[in-house]
Amino acid sequence: MRPSIAAAAVALPLLLASCSASDPSTVGGPEPSPSAGSVGPSISPSTTATSDVTTIEVTYAHGAVSPRGYTAKVKLGTKIHLVVHADVSDEIHVHTYDKKADITGGVATIDFTASIPGLFEIELESRSYTLLHLQVG
Repeated sequence: MRPSIAAAAVALPLLLASCSASDPSTVGGPEPSPSAGSVGPSISPSTTATSDVTTIEVTYAHGAVSPRGYTAKVKLGTKIHLVVHADVSDEIHVHTYDKKADITGGVATIDFTASIPGLFEIELESRSYTLLHLQVG
């Protein structure tokens, strides 16, 4: 086997495994554009479920959220681990659940249980900027 084919044979299963961690049916809106800015290494917004916790990630950089129009869909009773990457100082606010975390240009996390059904906004509070929506049902 030629070296380039061997490298592809090793890389493809790893790439497919990393893609399977995110369920595309849980993400609304378009894919982030390659020209969108990022904070540090490129962060792919995702909704990843394990047996105990669903991790939801989103990035805000250079005045825009990636991906735009992101809606994370989870079942009632799901434990959520929200991870927000941002290049600004603000407060992350999960509406109705009234969960908050300060961010100072880096990463902020919020952990809670999705115990209220409905559609909820998650925003940068002082900017009134919607990062994503959480749909619980």
